[in-house]
Amino acid sequence: MLSETNGQLVRYLTIGALNTAIGLGIILIFTLFAKFPYWISNAAGYAAGLGFSYFSSRIWTFNVFREKGQAIRYLISFFICYLLQLILLFVLISFIRVIEIYAQVLSMAAYTVPNFTLQKFYVFTGPLLSHYRR
Repeated sequence: MLSETNGQLVRYLTIGALNTAIGLGIILIFTLFAKFPYWISNAAGYAAGLGFSYFSSRIWTFNVFREKGQAIRYLISFFICYLLQLILLFVLISFIRVIEIYAQVLSMAAYTVPNFTLQKFYVFTGPLLSHYRR
């Protein structure tokens, strides 16, 4: 179980790095060039990575078949983690006065642990889902 979790974590972090590059790229474009407020830029960045992250996590990270309700559970876990990230982003910018771009990066990093935990134990669960379990 531990080696399976370690492998999933490595794959999750790999997908996360790609997803972060996509999302942060969108956030930077929206913030620095289009001059959108940080919260709109943040939403656009996360929206851009949502589909990529779901399919990558399902197919490669957790290696599971699609099951009824899985996409809904993914959206629920995404919105929980996104809300936590957005609250942290707001606190960093509004109260601690961290520069917006740095606050975006810090809050993105804070998203990682709860998102992996929810995906592993809530979204992509069940003994019949894995390709390797029969």
